[in-house]
Amino acid sequence: MKRTESEITDIIGHDNTDRMAFSKYHYSYRDKISEYETEPRLASDSIYYSDLTDDSKGTSPFFTNGYFGNSDYAGGTVEKSNCKEWKELYGKYENIVWWFVYGDYSSQTILFDARHINADMIETLNALSDYPVISDESISELEMELENEYVPMDILPTIIEQVEDIFKVEEIDLNNTDFNDLLWTAYREIMETSNTYPIFETGGNCYIDTDIFTTVESRKIIHATFKPTINQVSKTAK
Repeated sequence: MKRTESEITDIIGHDNTDRMAFSKYHYSYRDKISEYETEPRLASDSIYYSDLTDDSKGTSPFFTNGYFGNSDYAGGTVEKSNCKEWKELYGKYENIVWWFVYGDYSSQTILFDARHINADMIETLNALSDYPVISDESISELEMELENEYVPMDILPTIIEQVEDIFKVEEIDLNNTDFNDLLWTAYREIMETSNTYPIFETGGNCYIDTDIFTTVESRKIIHATFKPTINQVSKTAK
């Protein structure tokens, strides 16, 4: 299938896209252009942001889409999820008609070749203009993973402090499986009772206000959750 220049321009001209070209100053510029302008074949090297330059007024067939770009300081779970889901859907075409692009601060996006992406890919890209998420299930899974990574580092220590204060305990066995299960039980009940949800910030970071776990109502939940077993996890429970 050979697309006309008009068809390529129409694909690249869709919402939230940027036409890109390979930088003439990149060491592999000649090899890349020679490779990509023939029939597409597997590329052996990775692509970085420094390899690319804006070509908004040019005729390059390559483009990026803003619904995929993300880093530690930009984008969020939507863009990260879209990158993951795109690979799930079209992974067999990776490094053939589309490529991951990497940069500093964990930045990534996807570079597409408008000459060779197929009709299903174009439909997926166009649909993002109406709803910017490829898969609700994928973004839910990603946000759950981020929450499960964040809570043990920033939230469970706050609950432990409340347990120590409420029961006047020391030497809690943090390796006790039952105790750790109860920490998560208390966490989920407090979140539900207070009608609180994790906030996923720019960069895809999870945030929950720790003050929620120190309120009178939360302390009552913690007391009720740990009272039956507190003697089993501390030698100094009172």
